Amino acid sequence: MADGDRFNTIESQLAQLSNTVSIQLNHQLRQLTDTVTSHSTSISDTALTLQRMEALLTNLSNPAVTHGQANHREQPFHTRNVRLEFPRFNGSDALAWIFKADQFFDYYRTPDPERLTIAAVHLDHAVVPWFQMIQRETPFRSWQEFTRAIELEYGPSAFDRPRTALFKLAQSGTINDYYTQFTALANRVTRLDPDAMLDCFISGLQKDLQREVISQNPTTLGQAVAIARLFEDKFQPTKQHTQSQPLKSSTPTVHYSTRSTSSQGSTSNPPNRPNNPPLLPT
Repeated sequence: MADGDRFNTIESQLAQLSNTVSIQLNHQLRQLTDTVTSHSTSISDTALTLQRMEALLTNLSNPAVTHGQANHREQPFHTRNVRLEFPRFNGSDALAWIFKADQFFDYYRTPDPERLTIAAVHLDHAVVPWFQMIQRETPFRSWQEFTRAIELEYGPSAFDRPRTALFKLAQSGTINDYYTQFTALANRVTRLDPDAMLDCFISGLQKDLQREVISQNPTTLGQAVAIARLFEDKFQPTKQHTQSQPLKSSTPTVHYSTRSTSSQGSTSNPPNRPNNPPLLPT
């Protein structure tokens, strides 16, 4: 009986030990599983981050158009290599200044409140006291409000009617001068289709150039300008040659002949006529 009890005791102790070892192994296995799962998740996150970084670097190094659509992902500020200078404004050509300022702010993605500050330090001459006066009375609340005030104060008058001026514009100098005036007015005209713009340009040309341009039947404004310049260069040498020819005097030149005297100081007498015989006998 003593041996049987001892055997039962050993068997009971072995069972307890086996149970304890099993519990510890299960606990360690769960910890190991959790650790592997955590590492796997971390590795997946790292791989995803690397993929995003690789895609970002690819877009930064090749911002070309893909599948016909532009890549609209904006590049970080520090990756831009082009340095733009903000234009100064002294009260002249207000519309052109507003356009350049808008391009600058869009390029650098400048917040609206900072736009007013940047613009204020680039004002010159009489614009500075004008800006200070308005800021004291009714400060500008937005960039759009400021540009509207600039346009009203320094821009073209609302009574200029650029559309009417464009239709009445006529060439008085070179094609380049005429085209410069034409584009300045056309830029201020809205809702004018390309065909009407083309007809307006041709109708303002000088008559000789107008006939030549119409004969070529241009379909765009650019073609009409190129044709006009071509024929202007064609006519130019002829005009210069005509203007360079000297005018001939219509007054005939009269030549006088003189006889030299035999000695200085003596008076010259008219020559004596010879004594010719009479034609009839006397």
